[in-house]
Amino acid sequence: MLFNIENIRKFYTELPQKMEQLRQRITTPLTLTEKLLQLHNTLLPETLTTHAREKLPLDLIFDQIILHEGSAQLPILQFASSGRNMPAVPTSIVCDHLIVAEHGAQSDLAVAYKENEDVFGFLRNASVKYGLDFWKPGAGIGQQLIAEHYAFPGGILLSSDFHTATAGGIAMLSFEGSGADTLDAMMGLSKEMKLPKIIGIHLKGNLKGWATAKDLILSLMPILASKESRGAILEYFGEGAETLSSAGKGTVCSMCGEVGALSSIFPYDASMEKFLIAMGRTEVATLANEVKEHLQADPSILEAPQGFYNHVIEIDLSSIEPSVCGPYSSIQPHTLSELLPAILQQGCPEKLSMALIGSSTNSSYEDLMRAACVARQALKHGLKLKTPLFISVGSQQIYETLVREGYWKILQDCGASLLVIGSGPSIGQWKRNDVHFGERNSIMTSFNQNGLGCYDANPGTHAFIASPEIVIALAFAGTLAFNPLEETLMNPQGLPVRLVCNPQESLPPAGFEPLNKDFLPPRVQENAFLLPLFNAASERLQAIEPFSPPVEKTFSDLRPLLKVNGKCSVDQISPAGKWLKFRGHLEYISNNLFSLVPNGFREELGKGKNLLAGGIETFSKIAKDYKKEEIGWIAIGHENYGEGTSNEYAALSMRYLGGISVIAKSIAPVYEINLKKQGILVLTFARGDDGDKIREDDLIDLLKADHFTIESSLELLLKHADGTTERLPLTHSYNEQQLSWFKAGSALNALGTK
Repeated sequence: MLFNIENIRKFYTELPQKMEQLRQRITTPLTLTEKLLQLHNTLLPETLTTHAREKLPLDLIFDQIILHEGSAQLPILQFASSGRNMPAVPTSIVCDHLIVAEHGAQSDLAVAYKENEDVFGFLRNASVKYGLDFWKPGAGIGQQLIAEHYAFPGGILLSSDFHTATAGGIAMLSFEGSGADTLDAMMGLSKEMKLPKIIGIHLKGNLKGWATAKDLILSLMPILASKESRGAILEYFGEGAETLSSAGKGTVCSMCGEVGALSSIFPYDASMEKFLIAMGRTEVATLANEVKEHLQADPSILEAPQGFYNHVIEIDLSSIEPSVCGPYSSIQPHTLSELLPAILQQGCPEKLSMALIGSSTNSSYEDLMRAACVARQALKHGLKLKTPLFISVGSQQIYETLVREGYWKILQDCGASLLVIGSGPSIGQWKRNDVHFGERNSIMTSFNQNGLGCYDANPGTHAFIASPEIVIALAFAGTLAFNPLEETLMNPQGLPVRLVCNPQESLPPAGFEPLNKDFLPPRVQENAFLLPLFNAASERLQAIEPFSPPVEKTFSDLRPLLKVNGKCSVDQISPAGKWLKFRGHLEYISNNLFSLVPNGFREELGKGKNLLAGGIETFSKIAKDYKKEEIGWIAIGHENYGEGTSNEYAALSMRYLGGISVIAKSIAPVYEINLKKQGILVLTFARGDDGDKIREDDLIDLLKADHFTIESSLELLLKHADGTTERLPLTHSYNEQQLSWFKAGSALNALGTK
């Protein structure tokens, strides 16, 4: 099945003309990243004779949206309230997060269905109703499905998941976004940003022996961290890039987020063409071949890259050695010869308690085939695993292809266990029964990140990262102290066995097995618009009603719910943890609002004075009482208020519970946008310390707020309980689009009318 083929055909048909138009405006050579961003930019730059990269505004439109079932609930509920019939951009939902690994694939999948029946059913029904692709639990991991079915050379993708820069292995840019970002794209709203820094990575030579693409990116981590990669896009090029397989390129790209990079990409080449053909996407490969010159950086850039990239890193692939990162860091690699001294210095147990391969990275056919080849050697000489080995395969197609080719039998014969096809331990969805909480133990994985407790919530777990080949070799040794490049293992007969890594063909000779019933294509049911999305009695899901536009009385006699002194992150405003299960139920998840915020009025955590009842209660309870009595309230912040992640619940819950405005000394940019999208009036004090004048029992009027314009200046009228008043000048940063959101009651309301 070719996904979104009509859109892809249109993209390639229009590409030459769009490039010609772009060349008329920008006369200097272009990197691949610049080409792709400008091809998707609705704000074509004015004529430039020199690069002014970081001054160029972007207004990006996306070719594809990918949601996982955890982050999909809220945007789908909001989309359902918009009145739209289909999203503006092709959208897919992948159920790969709400599955806890414990006993094995079959039993864990059954438990996931039982515990998340409401959520899975809702998303399946929404997919049928609104024309979305739906991947059932156990069908595939989002990052791998992107590579297999959605990535196409030259495109740009938006995902609500991490590590989806894997698409760069197919010459596609992928950006991570919040649920609010994905909703915007579904509604047809473009994404505003500035053209980021671009770091060029010149690859030469070939990988040798045990060295893999995983070792390349692990070796690059400390270099990238020192090159100010945060907020940049990493662009690989050079003759060495052509020697890597498409899956290997995807592995390299997937870890860009570990150094804070926005995305990562390789130019289109023969390895990508081979992968597309093996996946049954020959037409996409043919179309890309016809415009190949536009899917690479301009030749003059490759001749003198220092003049066009912000930084250029030179890497000789033949110098790359197998590496292991850890514990607690993915940017501090150790060669195998350095590993033992490092773990002894840090006090990590040498013995491995667990080995894991796959998940969001290194779960491709090539990765697991190569691991199986190492296992085949070990089995031939009578070796057995000394450490339990669990494998998360990237997709059902990969699993069935591995079975057909005989590689899965090899892994089974050596004692490996199959986990459900999903993110599992790599995102903390792992219930371990082999160690106690706090018990010190070491594990080896092929994952991307290894922070403290990030897999099993156990602070005693020392997690290390390596290639699948090294992971399985150390699983046969049972210890971190084994170096397969230099040392041997003893078989039952007492004979030394040296394992070798012989790279095989990266793709199955007969191509991949076809899609099966685990995928639900869009529009499979007649009269889908009549389909109810979920049971109204659900404790996990709740319909969302559109927010009302503001009226004049909205901004009079407001109460200050709380005042923050000092730093306050969005994860204090709307904590996660036990509340994650209510991502689809706005009323329930709003009970956590401000629960970890210290109240500057009275130095209490998560509590304030209820001026109706007179007692001290949680902020969410007070907000509910005010809302019931139609009393609006505001939150007073300090500097960079709302810093941290793109947690849209920190804004949405505030709006749901009747919040009218946030006023602070300064507000974190991402949180500011999220607040504006929900119709909350976002203001700053013109005089930075004016927030200190606000008292807990004040009444507040926001003057001119009901009819303010871009040029307007607003004032806050404080009405103190002692009868005195004060006027505080306020500033705002609204543009015309954001002002339309405010007047409509939310960005969703404004977009829904278009």
